[in-house]
Amino acid sequence: IEVTGDAAKCQAFIKVLEPFGIKELVQSGAIAISRGSKSMSEKVLR
Repeated sequence: IEVTGDAAKCQAFIKVLEPFGIKELVQSGAIAISRGSKSMSEKVLR
């Protein structure tokens, strides 16, 4: 299961799942994904 949103939304989702017994949880911070035909490394090198 994947959820995205602000901290409050993620915490609310975790609260909903608690009765089912969460086995593993990974949270990441803000991430960015480049759009376009060139890879991120090609753009950084310029």
